[in-house]
Amino acid sequence: MKEVLIITGYARSGKDTTANYLEKKYGFKKIVFSDFTIVELVKRKIKPTKDNMSIYGARLRRELGRDYLIERVLAAAKKYNRVAICSVKFMRERNAILKEYPQTKMLLVTAPKKIRFTRRPSDSPDTFAGFLARDKRDIKIFHMDKVFEKKDYEIKNNGSLSDLYKKVDALFKKLKMD
Repeated sequence: MKEVLIITGYARSGKDTTANYLEKKYGFKKIVFSDFTIVELVKRKIKPTKDNMSIYGARLRRELGRDYLIERVLAAAKKYNRVAICSVKFMRERNAILKEYPQTKMLLVTAPKKIRFTRRPSDSPDTFAGFLARDKRDIKIFHMDKVFEKKDYEIKNNGSLSDLYKKVDALFKKLKMD
């Protein structure tokens, strides 16, 4: 049976780190919505920054069809038995994954705002206020808060990398997915 896990959360909460760990330890294939957005941005000669990916992700869905990105994600997922799909932002996309794979579970990775801010790349020009504004924009554009409400599980990523891995391992032991 195919195992599908949606990993969602705000920027720098640890979604990708969690998915990378799932790939390495548990044999999941990490599939990220933004990878497909980057392809389109590069085609348009637009720099694939985090802000541009957020802004253009919504625009691409309007221009190329509401299901443009989710169709690519689902096509990629078909190739693997264990899949971790990162950064689901829209309920429509969450629901499409569940329709295709009803056994899908969703993991919300959270972290305190100040910790997330310290995780941004050193070359990021963001101020703390700008960082928080991005969260607000993501809620306004994507209604991510509605997606988060549908979580099956939550990991609070408020410690070290080792702490995060222990929490992932504990969840997988509980789910008998190890």
